[in-house]
Amino acid sequence: MFLCTRLSTWIVSFFILICVVCVSFICFIFICFIFIFIFIFSFLSFFVFIYFFISSYLSYFS
Repeated sequence: MFLCTRLSTWIVSFFILICVVCVSFICFIFICFIFIFIFIFSFLSFFVFIYFFISSYLSYFS
């Protein structure tokens, strides 16, 4: 009886550990995607800003 309860406790703790690891991994991937998206968006906005700045600069002098 003691062995059976011990085994079920191990199984439950192992299952909880797997769930925690999976959830943390999914959160890590989600946060990485958010950071990559923010980085790409800021990079693109920077290029758009430079493009508009140069085009306005050139149109001002032409």
